[in-house]
Amino acid sequence: MTFNVTAECIAMYLSLIIGISVSLSIAKWTYEKRVFVACAFSISLSSCFNIFSAVFINNYGSVPVWLNYTVTMLYFAFLFITLAIFYMFFLHIIEREDSAWKKRYTKAMLIPLYASLAVVFTTPLTKLLFSFD
Repeated sequence: MTFNVTAECIAMYLSLIIGISVSLSIAKWTYEKRVFVACAFSISLSSCFNIFSAVFINNYGSVPVWLNYTVTMLYFAFLFITLAIFYMFFLHIIEREDSAWKKRYTKAMLIPLYASLAVVFTTPLTKLLFSFD
């Protein structure tokens, strides 16, 4: 099986360009701007690890299994981290003022994030998310 990573490369470069250009143009950093930039860089890292994972899977004979697991786990980890950052960004956009419910929902988001990261990092043992033979 071969993977075409062209679209993923474009997504990685575009999100990296957006993250760098926004970072360099900000005079005063706010929570909203920090989260947006973190999201752009997280998307870039997720795309980068997805590209490496696809290339390594295409060359499975010459790439050690532990390296395939490591890169693919990092892809999934950054994917889930990106989703959490998106959640925090949109929560801040919806409700700009600090409130008790906003803090509760932000903390509650950590539960599924930690659970999904636990599944990702135990995958070499449990084979729940993916496996390499």
